[in-house]
Amino acid sequence: MNLKQIAREALEIIVTAMVLAYLIQGFVVQSWIVDGPSMEPTVLDTERLFLNKFIYRLGSPKRGDIVVFHLPKRGDKDFIKRVIGLPGETLEVKLGRVYINQQPIDEPYIRKDVLSEYSKIVVPQGHVFVMGDNRPNSHDSRAFGTVPINLIRGKAIFVYWPVDRVRLIR
Repeated sequence: MNLKQIAREALEIIVTAMVLAYLIQGFVVQSWIVDGPSMEPTVLDTERLFLNKFIYRLGSPKRGDIVVFHLPKRGDKDFIKRVIGLPGETLEVKLGRVYINQQPIDEPYIRKDVLSEYSKIVVPQGHVFVMGDNRPNSHDSRAFGTVPINLIRGKAIFVYWPVDRVRLIR
């Protein structure tokens, strides 16, 4: 094998790796950094995680999914929140408890000492209602309204940094 063949094979490997990385990051998995305390204690500020970008091409978000989304009216910032209300559901918050279709939902991931209120709404088709787990420090659907499902970038699936906090996100 001469030098020209070696250089050509190396170039083919590099180009193939770059195309695969682009396709994987564009359509399957993306790295993302948490910015802010709104999802504590589930995910913490500055943690790095992977998003499954493919999952919602196959199905719809489910209650409890932690999603990253972009709201064009809010500038360049992406948000991370938990899906609470699904399309067509009636949602309200009374004395800190979330009610879906007039039934309280179980939320073991939040602090119980938060007494907030939110008037009854029906989540529009094609949208979800999202809230942070750290309700007093979360700018969420209570402030900016429901989120169009097509603006969800992906579902948070795995924290990979810092190393001492590596875990699956459930």
